[in-house]
Amino acid sequence: GVLTCDPQPVPAGSYQQTCVDSRVDGRNLRANCRKMDGTMQRTRLNNFAQCQANTIDNLDGNLACDRQ
Repeated sequence: GVLTCDPQPVPAGSYQQTCVDSRVDGRNLRANCRKMDGTMQRTRLNNFAQCQANTIDNLDGNLACDRQ
C-alpha cells in the first residue's frame, strides 16, 4: 500500500491574494509574498494559531496578523 498524508490547510486571510506557495510548517505559516515593488519575498509567520480568524495579511512582503 501507499501511505499519503494530506497537508494541513492554510488559514484564511487577505494574504492569499498576494502570496503563493502558502504552507503550514508545524506552528508556522510560510509563503512567498509580493512586496510593494512587485518582487516576491519568502516569509514566515510564527505561531499563526495565535492569530485572530481571517486577520493574516501581507504587509510589503511580510506576513502579519492580529494576535488573540
